[in-house]
Amino acid sequence: MVKKNTFIKERIRQVAENKGIKYKDLYDILEMSDAGFKGEHLSKPIKSDALVYLVTKYPDIDLHWLITGKEAKKEEKEKNMLNEPPENYGSSYKDKYIEILEENRELQRKVINLLEVNGSLKKDSEPISNQ
Repeated sequence: MVKKNTFIKERIRQVAENKGIKYKDLYDILEMSDAGFKGEHLSKPIKSDALVYLVTKYPDIDLHWLITGKEAKKEEKEKNMLNEPPENYGSSYKDKYIEILEENRELQRKVINLLEVNGSLKKDSEPISNQ
């Protein structure tokens, strides 16, 4: 059963309760202290970075509910699912990045070799000075 809470910080604590996360661990994830979740601080806004940390650690959290306190409509849930990147999204970019890094290293080696060849050519072509 989803409780309706007035403040986003209350909903964040509810996530911790539902997932069996100790509040101390939750505050570490959010990079916040427990003081931000007590008294008058409970009604104060939360940093967007804290939400990013939470959703990165627990991607199954319903962001719509977390932010608004209302469960997303079925159509919205389906729309959000359609817009999610494929599971191999990150790995394909990672593989491409590694491939480009390797190409870059090879090009750097070639440039160094060319500079060394160029430097030795200059030494060979310099006229010998008569003193």
